[in-house]
Amino acid sequence: LTEQGKEIQVTQLKQSYKELCLLYTKALFERLDPSALDPALLQKATDTYDLLGPKWQQELEKRWKQEQADLAEQSGQPWKKNKKGKLVAPEGFLGVGDTLAAYQVMQKFQEYLALPPDTPEDEKYNLLWDVWSAYQELGDAQKAYVSADPLFVEILRQNGLWEDLEPETEFPDYWGGDFGDDYWGDEPMYTAEELQEMIRDKEQEIKSCELDIRQSELDLKQKQRIVDGKVVKSTMEGTVVSIGGMDGQSDEDYFLKVANEAGLYAKGAMSELSLQQLNVGDTISGMMTMNGIQFTAVIKEVSEYPDSGGSYMSYGQENTNASYYPFYALIDDTEGLEEGEAEIYLSETAPSMGDDSAIYLENFYVRSEPDGRTYVYKKGDDGNLAKQYVKTGKNTGYSMEITEGLEFSDMIAFPYGKNVKEGAKTKEVDRLQDAYM
Repeated sequence: LTEQGKEIQVTQLKQSYKELCLLYTKALFERLDPSALDPALLQKATDTYDLLGPKWQQELEKRWKQEQADLAEQSGQPWKKNKKGKLVAPEGFLGVGDTLAAYQVMQKFQEYLALPPDTPEDEKYNLLWDVWSAYQELGDAQKAYVSADPLFVEILRQNGLWEDLEPETEFPDYWGGDFGDDYWGDEPMYTAEELQEMIRDKEQEIKSCELDIRQSELDLKQKQRIVDGKVVKSTMEGTVVSIGGMDGQSDEDYFLKVANEAGLYAKGAMSELSLQQLNVGDTISGMMTMNGIQFTAVIKEVSEYPDSGGSYMSYGQENTNASYYPFYALIDDTEGLEEGEAEIYLSETAPSMGDDSAIYLENFYVRSEPDGRTYVYKKGDDGNLAKQYVKTGKNTGYSMEITEGLEFSDMIAFPYGKNVKEGAKTKEVDRLQDAYM
């Protein structure tokens, strides 16, 4: 193109390539679940971030910072600005690169928790030592983020690898702040039985993730067989804007992407039950996750092949025993919309984003029995602690939707500690950390 004098096209292609690289890296990063990190996905996200190079990394960090500032402003907690009018990130804020480094330590710790019970003690200690060594390489904000998990701190302390912190050390608010002087006393905060119960909870989460990984590997093999034996033709007109690889390095589910100038498309998946009720030409609705803008779309294409991995399902809502079929729907009115995540509803009416009836709790409040039932601890009618079984819905990564079992008037207790048992006396506080002061 340069030899042909088409410098403008060269510039446009370079800019498009840069945008694709930044979007791909950000998409990998946002798919990571800190409570149950996928080692392969984490490594891919880290490698992709490193391949960007310093200049593009700086551009990605700038965009991420601005995005988080916009979210803070929407929630009524705008960031402060310096004298030059530039946004100042709050204390403890982590960029993409720093968060990925923190995730590496958290993943090692989750790997330690998943060790079989018969693992030799020296092998377990060596892995825990690797966790501690990697933790020491982090910055202060990263350390605060990782050590916000009380189980992380307690296990390191009981193995002689944790030095008591100064009293003024604070943790991020989503873990309830610091735990007060009682936490750093001479006696451990948790008994051996309580630690084992906490470990079992983590092991159950990890086993669930391992099943998801195995299912994804089977799904990949199935798609590979389809690609090897089929010629797939696009059902929509447009321009080829990207070609995926066959070496398994791409995290996308397409081999060739076609862009249509007619507007934006919504991509989702419908169950085999919905497949019998919805057809090409039917209207569905959706809502952008970031800004709550609602839209309607017309189904243009439904895949012939099921997506057994469930890549496009909303967490906690669907029947995992059913097959799901990917589909594309053309959005009628794209005003205010841009590429990103959205919730799709297989009807013309989407629920309100501000649903006052929805109850969300931070993940650490919700615990699981060995049989899979979930529960929380709350203040009972007699004023003492009571176990309440609940049903859960969506998981945002840091909070869990409670669909049954709780009311807004219920008082919830922190579910860990040697005194946490049914019938124990309760103390009402405005903030979690006040209970330890």
